[in-house]
Amino acid sequence: MNIQISYPEIQSLLQSKVKQEITIAYVDNQTIKAGKTITVLGISKTIGLKLRVENVSGDNIVLAHDNPILVKSAMKIVEVSFPEFLEMIEPYSDNSVVVHLGKVKQLEKVFEMVSLEGICFLQEGAVAEAAIK
Repeated sequence: MNIQISYPEIQSLLQSKVKQEITIAYVDNQTIKAGKTITVLGISKTIGLKLRVENVSGDNIVLAHDNPILVKSAMKIVEVSFPEFLEMIEPYSDNSVVVHLGKVKQLEKVFEMVSLEGICFLQEGAVAEAAIK
């Protein structure tokens, strides 16, 4: 079974949780780009990173990224401002993180019934490929 979520839905979820506007854009079927526009001294610039699905195992997703400095900074912000997310996201290597979807309270029951088989990206959004247990 496939479950699809649009990028605007993902952006809305992120904004409701972190109170920041984060944009998400399609790159290819395994990669998205996430970014945030910041303004310094009247100059606006978008900072961001590419996230590529490297591995899906159980309810864990390994995402490779291309901006270790940004990820380390974001993890420090999460540690201070959003400690409840620390068990969901953890550094895996210098260039990757593990997202533990099973630790998302709203998804706990889902993962009791289905197993995640893969994730891919389309122009319109992300698709989770799952199998009923």
